[in-house]
Amino acid sequence: MPASVVFASGEALSTTFIDATQLAAVIPANLLAQNGSLAITVVNPAPGGGVSTAQTFVVGTVPPSVSGISPASGVINTTVPAVITGANLAGTTSVIFSGSGVSATIGTGGTSTSLPVTITIAPGAADTLRTFIVTTSAGASAPFSGFQVTPPISSLTPTINALIAPTSGLSQAVAPYFGGPVTLTVNGTNFDVGAVASIAGTDLASTRIGVTQLIATGPASVMTTA
Repeated sequence: MPASVVFASGEALSTTFIDATQLAAVIPANLLAQNGSLAITVVNPAPGGGVSTAQTFVVGTVPPSVSGISPASGVINTTVPAVITGANLAGTTSVIFSGSGVSATIGTGGTSTSLPVTITIAPGAADTLRTFIVTTSAGASAPFSGFQVTPPISSLTPTINALIAPTSGLSQAVAPYFGGPVTLTVNGTNFDVGAVASIAGTDLASTRIGVTQLIATGPASVMTTA
């Protein structure tokens, strides 16, 4: 009908009637700015008239681009939930990492600027910096660097950077003179779960605060002879 109007996802388009079987419509730039799809319908005016069934128009003219990933590292033989940020990420079909042993599964709830993924790092993956490419129907992003694959802490040698003895508190200050326990803070790197500090071959009661710190307690006799 001459009065028929084409709609794209609910927005009326400038429509030209060609004949009873054909209309010409102009899709504005704002609807083509992001990858995705538009639901195209035709509305005939009353009386009678109505709305046609929808047809899908795929928008995919702008390739995706990547600006970041968080977290930016993962440990070998683990699964890492991550979020890739950038532009034109809607409709992503794959995320491919360089090398072998690292793969990604695309999650739900993504937008044009945010893409949730689950990264799987195989036991045999090399501990190197990886690049990755995001692909949509519009093409592929430039390789983004990167995502660092790291070895498990258990395979690394712990190092000690500093030992901090107590400097305040009466009980700690007088403990060496009465044989009481002394607490020591050990700062360093690669402290795995179950790490234990020792002095002169004697293990100390150790509490792991994190990968870079232990709190160790031992008898004054050990602390003062070390």
